[in-house]
Amino acid sequence: MSSAAVAGHPYVGAALGLGAGRSNDVDEAVAFPGEDDVRYDDVFALQYEPTINLDAVAGYDLGWVRVEGELSRKRSNLKSNDDDDITDQFLTDLNNRLDRTGAGLPLLTNDDFQPSGHLTVDSAMANVMLDIGMGRGITVYGGGGLGRSFVHGFHDRDSGFAWQYFGGVRYAISDKIDLGLKYRYFNSGVVELFDDPQDVAGNGESALVTPIFKGKFRSRNLLATFTYNFR
Repeated sequence: MSSAAVAGHPYVGAALGLGAGRSNDVDEAVAFPGEDDVRYDDVFALQYEPTINLDAVAGYDLGWVRVEGELSRKRSNLKSNDDDDITDQFLTDLNNRLDRTGAGLPLLTNDDFQPSGHLTVDSAMANVMLDIGMGRGITVYGGGGLGRSFVHGFHDRDSGFAWQYFGGVRYAISDKIDLGLKYRYFNSGVVELFDDPQDVAGNGESALVTPIFKGKFRSRNLLATFTYNFR
């Protein structure tokens, strides 16, 4: 087996695809006037719509090994907050303290704390991969990368150490152009985002409830790739 491409040349490329984001825990901080916040951990499990992925890469082909830099954007609409570890406790405590029944108000439910908007994860990664030429212009490869993620959402932003692994196949349609498919698992590292407080009314008092996203954005992605080789 030999590399499907002539070694010792730079290249640039792009990728576009879809992914599935793994659910994340959402905490809630409850603040009553004149009192310290009370934080409830793992109140909801945040679900995502399919993630759209767009990549740009530039690298150097050394033969069996490729090294490259990658800029990527992953964007997903927030789908829903599902019940998690202490959803019932959170709702019960809040309804009782606010005396929603005494105020003639309906009891708070999961539906009153649904997310809106989207989450955007930008990343800058350094990748290394192993190429194995299969002949007839076909190359399979696998590797990984380390870098930094920049997460935007919940009216907030944060960054963290990121890592990923991937594998795929390329087909050389000409001496300069390769087309292919790539699977990638991405992990943003731990980030924390604070949403705008939600004012919840009760019988004579109210509370500010602040959703907090804390954890790792993790996604599995399938991308179509385009590579242009300078040789």
